[in-house]
This record gives sequence, structure tokens and C-alpha cells, in this order.
Amino acid sequence: MAAAIMNLVRVSDPDTIVLGGGVAGSANFVERIRSYLNPKTMRFVSSARS
Repeated sequence: MAAAIMNLVRVSDPDTIVLGGGVAGSANFVERIRSYLNPKTMRFVSSARS
């Protein structure tokens, strides 16, 4: 999922990324995704909300 998010950001440069559904509502899921998002690759993402 983290790789897909990074690829989408690289291609489309969105203002916001929204994850939905029951699995995305899990704090564990969100933290695991954040841990895989490479800060150097995602350096242009300034903030994240959960």
C-alpha cells in the first residue's frame, strides 16, 4: 500500500490522500503505512492527519 501511495503521489501530485474503509481506520495500519513511506521520497508531503 505504501508503494502504491508513493507511486500515485509521484505521478499525480495530489493535495490530499484519503484512505478509507475498515482497515484504514485501524491505527496500526496507518502507522505501518507511515513507517514505510520514505521521508526522502515523500519530502514534499508536509503533514499527515489520522
